[in-house]
Amino acid sequence: MTGWTSNAAFSGGDLAIIPVDSVADTVGSTQVISRGADLSASDPAGGTADCFPTWTPDSHFLAFAHTTNSRATAGDGRVPGSLFMIRPPSTAMPSAGSPVRLAHASDEGAEPRAHYPNLSPFVSAGYYWLVFYSDRYYGNTQSGTYGTRRPQLWVTAISTSFDGTNDPSNVPYWLPGQDVAQQNADAVWAAAACRMSGDTCHTSTDCCSGSCVPGAGGTYHCQPPPMCRREGESCERDADCCGMGTLTCDPVIRTCQRPIG
Repeated sequence: MTGWTSNAAFSGGDLAIIPVDSVADTVGSTQVISRGADLSASDPAGGTADCFPTWTPDSHFLAFAHTTNSRATAGDGRVPGSLFMIRPPSTAMPSAGSPVRLAHASDEGAEPRAHYPNLSPFVSAGYYWLVFYSDRYYGNTQSGTYGTRRPQLWVTAISTSFDGTNDPSNVPYWLPGQDVAQQNADAVWAAAACRMSGDTCHTSTDCCSGSCVPGAGGTYHCQPPPMCRREGESCERDADCCGMGTLTCDPVIRTCQRPIG
């Protein structure tokens, strides 16, 4: 990084990765995959700071912001910023791809106004989902942020069919539920609330109670807990276990188990 200031902002920076050998439990040498100065001719012009990298949930790509100042501010005003995506090197492709500008997501008209990207931890309907903040205008002067340049959170869908060359982003939408009178930035993703009985699920931890079990068509749904506990499920006493004596409650690990012998 270059141009570091006391307010934790910087005006120049590169994007790098460090390979990890999980078998030997060691790390390799730092490998720069994007230099901020190399993008200085891209929008925003003159920008040399690559910052806020975020991985796609399948680890295939990295998204990041490119700007003239990592805090997205300079003096009393806000600076432009663009979003980029890059394919990091892998065993199959040892060399990193070239950064691709997410123009559909970044621009308001011909002006880039996107900062602080954060990819969701899930893939849905063939898209990665990227939240970021932008001071682009939303709504009007009576109900919105028009004329204020007040930062708000926006979300764009990024196609998982990204080939490393063409812009895979889509026009972003304003994230509902925000207070347009406040500045909102640096969004994080949170886990969904637990699922009620009958709702679709992936694992039993998705369910508020009971278990995630397969149903018709191969889909899984939350089912309420049984009147008695099955083998491997938690218990307090033998009477909690199903099977009329074929299962007992192990006093040590407190789960229903088949008696030994």
